[in-house]
Amino acid sequence: MFTTRFSGWTGQNVLIRIAISLALGIVIGIDRGAKRRGGGARTTITVCLGATMVMLLEQYLEEIYPERFDISRIAAQVVSGVGFLGAGSILVSGHQIKGLTSAASIWTCACIGLAAGIGFIDGAVLLTVV
Repeated sequence: MFTTRFSGWTGQNVLIRIAISLALGIVIGIDRGAKRRGGGARTTITVCLGATMVMLLEQYLEEIYPERFDISRIAAQVVSGVGFLGAGSILVSGHQIKGLTSAASIWTCACIGLAAGIGFIDGAVLLTVV
């Protein structure tokens, strides 16, 4: 598979993961901005890159302290923390709800960043395309 080439811990793989995360965040942000929706390019790029950095940090810690670190713990906190961030973009006014799609796109962008950060490039790209 394509992703197995980028799952190893090398400087080149880290740079590729960050670049792909940036590109995918830009694609999502441009799409949101073109539709004049919240959560535009700056938001999606920041969320995507931040989530990527978390996964890179987790993999780094696993490399340095293999017996003392559970690689899934920080990623789980990203998923719940970004959910809280997205909740701030939801507005309820009477019977109208606004910002729900923005919240969902922010959360999904974080998941794409996590995938790119750990080296699952195929999944990150495929989800962005979908």
